[in-house]
Amino acid sequence: MIFFRLFNLLLELALPVIAVLALIYGYYRIRAGFQRAENHGRLPCPHCAELIQPEASICRFCQREVGDLLKQNKKPRGLFQ
Repeated sequence: MIFFRLFNLLLELALPVIAVLALIYGYYRIRAGFQRAENHGRLPCPHCAELIQPEASICRFCQREVGDLLKQNKKPRGLFQ
């Protein structure tokens, strides 16, 4: 009889806790999806590394001209270059 009451009490406590954890997980999952969609298609500024639109001529963060720097093909550097 005591075992049944303890089990019932655990079920009553576990369901709200699981529901709250599921809501928190869902919130952060949706938030991460929005951040990924927001950053899609953006390129890092060559001066400050903030993500900007590829069509930008001036970085909105550092206010420096990026013009043709975004369109240049970047070559991978070696270890000691």
